[in-house]
Amino acid sequence: MKIMTRLKTKLSALLPFIGLLCAQAQRDTKTINDGWFFRKASTENWQPVNVPHTYNLDAYSQRNYYMGKAFYQKSFVLPEVPQGKRCFLKIDAASKAADLMLNGQKIGSHAGGYSAFTFDITPYLQKNNTIEITVDNSRKDITPISADFTFWGGIYRDVWLITTSEQHFNLLNHGSDGIFISTPHVDEKEATIEIRSEITNDATEKATLEVIHQIYDPQGKLQQTLKQRLSVKAGETQTVRKTSAIGQPQLWSPESPRLYEIVTTLRNPKTGMELDRSTHKTGFRWFSFDGEKGFSLNGKPYKLRGVNRHQDQAPVGVALDDEAHRRDIRLIKEMGCNFIRIAHYPQDDALVEACDEMGLLAWEEIPIINIVPDTP
Repeated sequence: MKIMTRLKTKLSALLPFIGLLCAQAQRDTKTINDGWFFRKASTENWQPVNVPHTYNLDAYSQRNYYMGKAFYQKSFVLPEVPQGKRCFLKIDAASKAADLMLNGQKIGSHAGGYSAFTFDITPYLQKNNTIEITVDNSRKDITPISADFTFWGGIYRDVWLITTSEQHFNLLNHGSDGIFISTPHVDEKEATIEIRSEITNDATEKATLEVIHQIYDPQGKLQQTLKQRLSVKAGETQTVRKTSAIGQPQLWSPESPRLYEIVTTLRNPKTGMELDRSTHKTGFRWFSFDGEKGFSLNGKPYKLRGVNRHQDQAPVGVALDDEAHRRDIRLIKEMGCNFIRIAHYPQDDALVEACDEMGLLAWEEIPIINIVPDTP
């Protein structure tokens, strides 16, 4: 293919980080946003692009913008195919649907234009690799079907190449990193934190592992260390839960967006080797709605002042970098808001994290508008 000749010019820049990516024992995450090629189904000419990317800038000039399939391609070289490790491809969003192939073999499909998805690409890796992704923004079986905004097509959020050890947190649960944090009870005196971890053993033998949670207060001081041992069979994904009480919690509010940090580590208890690690932030707060009293936050009446926010901006459509999302949250805070309606669909992680860090109560929606299709 003609595209392969042009792609070779991009390979030398990828070699150093690909080699590093597959040489380390712990998780390593790199964006592979640069050096893609793209064409619409209606054309034969490939053009170089970087992602985030949308093929619907025509929506700014015409009502009947392009809706249909488009193709993305990227090649990279591995100095050696990794042994004893797993490699994953994660896409933060592709609208409305995506079919993925690696080296001519189908690795999976995803329906939904606003959610992340991850595939294990380890079995398909070779020394010379080509990723092919077909996207389609015309699907009528995927919500939204009808709306007063553009159904932007493309790979319009980041693409990641992730390498882990054979024992790792589960990356295949709906685009998550396999760790889920909740706060089932909060008051001024005590808060309960529950950490649910999914651990996968992709090795051919059973593994004894240890999960360690380190909880830091908003000032960075270590508050608690929670440990848990487990035995995971070969090829098994096991879920473990750890619950703990935090005394005198520093409460989160838009005026004081205090966040605790949870560092979760997976290690081999016999050797002490760290196998995987992930970091999350969470805030302690409670709220309620009442027909007569209105909204309350942390036990006190609280007046909500906010705006509605879509994710697209001229002149780039939805192909925004993370800083553009963070900038919007800063501007909304400077306006004096304490609330945001994230409409009409899940938006980039950078936006939600900025709400947590800068202090905006967030209402995030699922992409159901006007019509609910009778499909899976």
